[in-house]
Amino acid sequence: MKSNTYYSNLNGGIRICLTLSFLTKGTTYPVGQSSVDLWLDTVDSFHECGMHHIAHKVDEAVCNVVEKCGVEK
Repeated sequence: MKSNTYYSNLNGGIRICLTLSFLTKGTTYPVGQSSVDLWLDTVDSFHECGMHHIAHKVDEAVCNVVEKCGVEK
């Protein structure tokens, strides 16, 4: 049986992916560098927890947002 931490992290990863998916469809405004850094730190956290599949999905979503919206300088 998986721990509550695992499911909490899984839920967080899904929420991040949904949020990033919404950003790619709903806006063309650039995202802040601090937001991108936070998302990528979250990717690292998923890898540290052994949640590599979720980490790759979140990383892919971050890349899509950066490609579509750009990053503020």
